[in-house]
Amino acid sequence: MSALITAANSLLILLVTCAGLVALFGQGWLLVGSLLHKQMASQARENPLLIELALALTAGLLINLAVMLVIQSIKPAMLTSGLLAMLGLARFWLKDRRDFQQTKPEAWLGFLVVCLLLFFPIISEPLSNWDGRSIWFFHAKMIYSAGTSGFEAGWTDKVINFTHVDYPLMQPVLAAQVATALGFWNEYFPKLAIFFLLVPGIAWLFTFLRKSPGFVFLLLVIPFSLTTQTWTGSMDACLAIYFSLALLLFGRYLSSNKTVDLVSSLACLAILTVIKNEGLLAILCGVGVIGLTLLIRLKSELFKALPKINWRYLVAGLVALAPLLLWSLLKSRWGIGSDYNFGSAASLDRLITRLGEGALPYLLQQAFVQLKYALSILALVYLAHFLVGKPLALAGKPALLTAGLYFLAMILIYLMSPYKLVSQVNTSISRTMLPVITLICVSCFYFLESYFEQ
Repeated sequence: MSALITAANSLLILLVTCAGLVALFGQGWLLVGSLLHKQMASQARENPLLIELALALTAGLLINLAVMLVIQSIKPAMLTSGLLAMLGLARFWLKDRRDFQQTKPEAWLGFLVVCLLLFFPIISEPLSNWDGRSIWFFHAKMIYSAGTSGFEAGWTDKVINFTHVDYPLMQPVLAAQVATALGFWNEYFPKLAIFFLLVPGIAWLFTFLRKSPGFVFLLLVIPFSLTTQTWTGSMDACLAIYFSLALLLFGRYLSSNKTVDLVSSLACLAILTVIKNEGLLAILCGVGVIGLTLLIRLKSELFKALPKINWRYLVAGLVALAPLLLWSLLKSRWGIGSDYNFGSAASLDRLITRLGEGALPYLLQQAFVQLKYALSILALVYLAHFLVGKPLALAGKPALLTAGLYFLAMILIYLMSPYKLVSQVNTSISRTMLPVITLICVSCFYFLESYFEQ
């Protein structure tokens, strides 16, 4: 009997996983296919399916969350998302499925293998990490138990203030939907939400597949160096992956000048805003560096091009930012917010006090402990270029600049934090430095690729 139950559960998990990915792709293709596909790809089929698959899945994640925040009740929201997915799938099958460059079989194989390597640990290990269990999946259980992401879920209950109720709902909503589809909650299967979040990133990663030391290095860093962080339920690894992918894709745009890479880069930045609160800081750093790079590269031509931007991109941008805007509106209505209060007189007083107490050298020393290996690799790559007189590739420089900006911003946040500095640093700096590490490694990837070019 137990064997039958196990087999039935395994089949159910497989069905929910496949149905979830298909539904996300369908919702995303309704946006990508209708507004962006013909703008990014010519009739010569210049885009591989894998890169637009990743883009559609990311768009699907954002649309699914937006639908949930508008309707709030889980089952009606899932039904609405399902109907949207059917429309998107119908458009893809009837109109767009032949408009792609053939993807390399080895890219599909690598993509599937890495997905499987992450899938089994995700669903086989129970929730144990404090942040995963007591914040992200606790919020998911609140939504699942109440049957809604709305006020009735209990966001204003003072008893749960310690769970940071202002955090974004991307993972909690996905986990609550998984539990609703399964019909029960446990400490294993709702973690499929993590898998749904990772799949688009893995797909984008394998669009860089080539026989080179650079790609092997990239694959070892994203996602395999983050594995334990990835499947524990905390969102720090997902933030680092999508932040680094945004600059990785932008670096390829600088080399190839393909619109799909720039759009994909911005999509990765957009999803950061609904993964963690730090995503707002990440998108400011990323958009700032991307904008500055384009301004320097295009100069006066950029201002001439701005009025000619296709309205479809603007609509897609608004849809991508809709979950952030909706959640901000709901939090404001319910009176919940962050306890950091950056920019307030109290936060500025803490900044001045801690600088006077010598906290900055301590923070830099703790951060260096986390960054030393990434910085060592960067130093070795730079030395190799210097010895042969080869300049560093332009494609890798935006990621390095973004890493520096994000690092400085995180140090500033620590200095203004209302929590005890030493205890907060000890419990969080290994997580908050992950984006800096992965961005440095993206730079190293491009520098290595240019170094080994004949």
